[in-house]
Amino acid sequence: MISEGRNADFTVLRAAMTAGLIVALFVGTAVSGAYEDGTLAYQRHDYAAAMRILRPLADQGYSRAQFYLGVMYEKGQSVPRSDAEAAKWFQKAAEQGHSGAQFYLGSMYYFGDGVPQSYAEATKWYLKAAKQGDGGAQSSLGRIYERGYGVPQNYILAYKWLTLAARDLDLEEVAKRDLGTIAPHMAPSQIAEAQRLAERCLESNYADCDAQTPRVARRDNNSAPSTAQNQNPPYRIRVPLKIDGGIFVVPVEINGIMTLDFAIDSGASDVSVPADVFSTLKRAGTIKESDLIGQRTYLLADGSRSQSATFTIRSLKVGDMVVENMSGSVASAQGSLLLGQSFLERLKSWSIDNTKHELLLEYR
Repeated sequence: MISEGRNADFTVLRAAMTAGLIVALFVGTAVSGAYEDGTLAYQRHDYAAAMRILRPLADQGYSRAQFYLGVMYEKGQSVPRSDAEAAKWFQKAAEQGHSGAQFYLGSMYYFGDGVPQSYAEATKWYLKAAKQGDGGAQSSLGRIYERGYGVPQNYILAYKWLTLAARDLDLEEVAKRDLGTIAPHMAPSQIAEAQRLAERCLESNYADCDAQTPRVARRDNNSAPSTAQNQNPPYRIRVPLKIDGGIFVVPVEINGIMTLDFAIDSGASDVSVPADVFSTLKRAGTIKESDLIGQRTYLLADGSRSQSATFTIRSLKVGDMVVENMSGSVASAQGSLLLGQSFLERLKSWSIDNTKHELLLEYR
């Protein structure tokens, strides 16, 4: 059984989904007289009669009847409760495009009830239901991307799906609360991007809902890229370079509020910003006390050592790629803006085209 005690929010989603789907099925056109009799029996809580009537229809392949059987096995209504049987019937209905069954099946994979636990399978079925406008699945996808369960953690996609889920009146309160939890971790430009993606979904009736722009490469400092990221084909972009004082620099948007020209320095350990830039970011509220890491000692090219304050940079946007959560260091007010290894190590490769004056980035 999908345990209500493990996640109170899934209790809300399941209750809203069950109530909404059952009502919708009752008022809709019945597939047959037998199906209508079965659903009316379920409405009367005569689950034995509902099972007796709906089971033959489910065996004949009616997805709505299969969904009901899944619910009755999952709840133990007139039959011994069986997660495995519930998952079997949800799977049959889900494969025929039944959004409610897709949502329930996704939840069973999420918790590992009746099926092997798999965030990848949960995401697959949630996405199918979400693209049919299913609010419960949209809310669940938002949490998956927020937490990085089986996918690269991505606040933009999390915010997009939660924005769509908030349109469901039964889920509005939960979705808005989750949006409020995510928003402090995002730059204003990222929130705007998520809202734009949500609008694109709605305008296309979910036909144009897979696009993920800008591409986000996110992981915690000093952690290895996720398996899911490594399995994706590499992306390649070209970013025009400028020449400043005889060196190439690239425009970089930092923390979503300002764009500055950074020099690429593979010899620098971190992304480095001058003290005045750091102060501006802090005054704007895009660097919080929780982002401050401490002091770090750096070995300079001449063999000397230097100490510098370090902090977490929430986002750097280069071209149409966004990299999140990397370490940065604070240089003196006369210091340079440098793209160091804390940024470059996220890339599969990088190079400079001296002829076309372009930065070539390949990433996953």
